[in-house]
Amino acid sequence: MTNSSITKLGLTEEEILDLTSEKNNHPRFRGAPYWTAEIYSFGKYIRQYGYYPHFLPLAIYTDHGPGRIIGQPAKHELDTDAPVMFYHSQASVEIWKQFSRKPGYVLFSPFVFYRRHYNIQPLPTAQGTIVFVNHATADIDDVSDTQAYIDQLQDLPPKFQPISVCLHITDIKQGRHRIFMDNHIPVYTAGGNSEHFAARFYNILRQFKYASSNLVNSSLFYAVEMGVPFFIYGNKPENINRGNQNLPLGRYDFYEGREYFQRLDRLFRNLDCEITAEKTGLIEQDLGIKEGLSRLKMATVLYSALLRWFFSPAFYKWVQRSWQKISGSKN
Repeated sequence: MTNSSITKLGLTEEEILDLTSEKNNHPRFRGAPYWTAEIYSFGKYIRQYGYYPHFLPLAIYTDHGPGRIIGQPAKHELDTDAPVMFYHSQASVEIWKQFSRKPGYVLFSPFVFYRRHYNIQPLPTAQGTIVFVNHATADIDDVSDTQAYIDQLQDLPPKFQPISVCLHITDIKQGRHRIFMDNHIPVYTAGGNSEHFAARFYNILRQFKYASSNLVNSSLFYAVEMGVPFFIYGNKPENINRGNQNLPLGRYDFYEGREYFQRLDRLFRNLDCEITAEKTGLIEQDLGIKEGLSRLKMATVLYSALLRWFFSPAFYKWVQRSWQKISGSKN
């Protein structure tokens, strides 16, 4: 899909399904040694930021996006055999050091690097609100009343209208986009885990005067950094975890026991959504803007990690897995 097909009328269902199809999941993501370093086009801009060629694998592990560790690192982060760990915030790196001897560094947000490098700004014609709806995952279902949420959005004051939504690939595969379309709400998506994800995300965001969600998520950080006022609004999602080992199983509250996220919710749950110094300062801390590695230091760490990985059992395990996938696809 080209940028020209992104309009205020939203995407057609054909375009939505095409963007979330397998052909738009980049092969690099599927074959990468460490998926977190490639997801949402992270890998493309980590490489560009660190003067690292596109053909070399990234021998690093990263967090899932902006934010902070709560309590301790996730199980998959502690279990990884990658030689280096990256987080978007210094606070998370300090916690990491309490649980692991592996080096940990602050990652300058790949999204922010992309936006600033290419000078992506809100359009002069920006209007209305783009809502980044809380999304399901392979293991977590959102069982909240979507129609009730739609009714709340349609009741927002006129200055926030018209409303559009941006949905995650998992929700689209579950058919959740149809209820929004049935209610005449334009639908967008940045698609699957391709190298174009960040570009698609910002191409959507820059068209709108405001951004919103019903839960703290990455879009909050990216919107505020870009200068788009963001507000949290509507009923909180009702999540049921059916298999994610990093979270409580069954019905759970994302905010429970997470003062950091509760603080963000209190700060942004206000329709008077002016971007204040307090908001900007907090957001910048958790995007690695001030404490993230410089580009030269990043290059040093990336090449050093590659060498360490190449001479470790982890490399040979990856080669074996890759060969098995190639052999299996030929049979």
